[in-house]
Amino acid sequence: MKKAIVISFIILGLTILFILLESTRGEPNLIGRVVDEDGNRLLVISGITMEEIDGNVIDIINSGKYKGAYWITVKGPNSFKNFNVGDQVRVWFSKYVADSYPAQTEAVKIEKVRE
Repeated sequence: MKKAIVISFIILGLTILFILLESTRGEPNLIGRVVDEDGNRLLVISGITMEEIDGNVIDIINSGKYKGAYWITVKGPNSFKNFNVGDQVRVWFSKYVADSYPAQTEAVKIEKVRE
């Protein structure tokens, strides 16, 4: 009985690991610039320039100009130490995206784009 439970947990763990690894393969879901930080979230907007970031964040969002705007939750103890406003990033995110503007989701993987 104990052996069956241990095997079940091993299979479950391997399945979760496989799903996480598969979700970071291929093309990112979003490439954009970090526009703002809020707690453990980054506001990433696709298609925005460095000059446009200098504006008020609320005005940027309310302009409706940017379709690819996401609040990305980033987990981990040093998550935000690597990202600054203005950084261009690639984001792979979970399947679950809150249907709002800006959209809200959780990063599976996020990395800076070298410019």
